[in-house]
Amino acid sequence: MKNIKQLIEKIKVNEQVIGIKTSELLNIKIKEVNDILDIAFKYLTFDKIENLELTHFNAEYGNLLFFQNLCQHAILLDNLIDVNRVLTPNSIDKYELWLLWNKEFCVIRLKSIPFNTANKSIEIREVIDYGDCAFKVHNGTFIWNMDNIINNIEDNLKTTLASKENIRQFIELELNKIKD
Repeated sequence: MKNIKQLIEKIKVNEQVIGIKTSELLNIKIKEVNDILDIAFKYLTFDKIENLELTHFNAEYGNLLFFQNLCQHAILLDNLIDVNRVLTPNSIDKYELWLLWNKEFCVIRLKSIPFNTANKSIEIREVIDYGDCAFKVHNGTFIWNMDNIINNIEDNLKTTLASKENIRQFIELELNKIKD
C-alpha cells in the first residue's frame, strides 16, 4: 500500500509540473506570434475573404457591417482538416484561420455547395469563431500550428517585398528614361 501511495504522489507531482510547464510553453508561443504580428502588421498584404456566409453573426459577434469591412482586409494564416474533431465532433470539415486587419483572428468552416449539374461546387465560408481563436488549446497543444502561422506571415512579407521591389525598379527605370 505504501508503494502505491508513493507512486500516486509522484504522478500527481508530475501532472502539476506538466501543467505549469505546458502553460509556460503556450504563453511563450503566444507572445512570439503576437510580437511578430506587432512588428510585421504594417507591412502585410491583405486579401478579401470570399464567399462569406454570416448566418447568426449578429447574435454571436455583434456589428455585421463592421465585420464585413474587416473581411475585406484579411490574411489566410493556416488550413486544417478535421482539427482532431475538436471544433465540430463527428465531422471531417475543412477550416481556415484568418488574421483580420484589426489584429483579431477569425475561424471559418468551408462548406462545399453544388451549383449546377456538372458536379461543380463553390466553397462557402461560414464564420464559426472570432477574436483570440488562433490560440485555442486542446489536450495541452494549440489547435492551430503556430509554425504555420509564422511561416505564412513570413511568406506574406516576402510577397510584399517582391511587389515593392518591382514598383521601385519600375520607378527607377522611368526616372532614368526621363533623365536620359
